This record gives sequence, structure tokens and C-alpha cells, in this order.
Amino acid sequence: MLFSREILLWVGVLVSLTNISMAQDLRQEVTFLTVRDLGSGKGPSPYFGDSRATLRAGFCTVRHADTGRLASVFESGPAFLKEQLLNVEQVAVLPLEDVLAKHEEAHNAPPALYVHGYFIDFEKGCRRSALLQQNARLDDRMVSFSWPSDGDLANYARDEADLYWSVIDIADAIVDLNARAGEAKY
Repeated sequence: MLFSREILLWVGVLVSLTNISMAQDLRQEVTFLTVRDLGSGKGPSPYFGDSRATLRAGFCTVRHADTGRLASVFESGPAFLKEQLLNVEQVAVLPLEDVLAKHEEAHNAPPALYVHGYFIDFEKGCRRSALLQQNARLDDRMVSFSWPSDGDLANYARDEADLYWSVIDIADAIVDLNARAGEAKY
């Protein structure tokens, strides 16, 4: 009797896993600002690299895999499990003014600026921004600022220097977003 229950359990898991692979994908757009170099990413993040550059803006499209019957398992699990289900599908770089104007017009609430921490490459920053935007119910109000972190624990000193180098651009982004938001609008 115990043996047949184990088989039924494994069959149920396999059916659920099959449903995951057949499920529809969900997409989410995140606005980004970055001072990373364009097109020199290595490994899994080909969009932006880990070197310094001038301020750029755009949108990254993140695909959420639909977990089907296992959704409750992933929802109750830690954030790193949910992040594994996200994939950056597309990155569009547009003029800074166009991105900020589009973001300003599309929202009736103040923006939320997210600045990632150390050891985060561009792609991981987009995935984390999408997850935070979804979990905090920010309804596409998120503006993610990506500074040139290496995404490598061994390069902590370099990351620290790159973060200090990025502070002026981060401060300018805060001032610009605040000015665009305006007190009367919200």
C-alpha cells in the first residue's frame, strides 16, 4: 500500500512539472536607467557589461514562467526560487528623455526607484526589479537604476569603486524623477 502511494505522488509531481513546461508565459516591462557599457556583457548577460559608461535608459522585458499547479509552492518559497523562474527576454535602449516622459505619462502615482546592491549583473538586476515590482504591487512604476557591478564576489573592491563613481548619476536620477513627479500630481 505504501509503495503505491509513493508512485502516485511521483506521478502527480511529473504531471505538475509537465504542466509547467506547457504553461503560458507572462511578460513584464521594467524601466531602467544604467551607467553600464552597452553590448559588452559576458556570459549570461549580453546586454550591458560591467564597465562604466554614460547614462542610458530603456525598458527590459522579463518573462515569468507560469508554474501551473506548483504556483503555491513557488509563491510561499523564498525569493531566490521565484527569481529562477524569470528570464530577461528583451532589452530596448531609447533616448533618456523619451523613456522618462513615457514613464511619467503612463502613471498616476510617484515612481519607485530601485538601486541594486553588489554582485549584480544587468540581467539579474532586471529580474530582481521585476520581482520587486510585482511583489510590492508597484504596477509598472518601478524605475531600476543599474550601476556597473561585476556580479562577481571576487571583485568587491572594484564594485565599491564603481558604486561611488555612480552616486552622482543616482542622485541626478532621484532629483529628475522627483521634479517630474511634482507635488500637485500626486
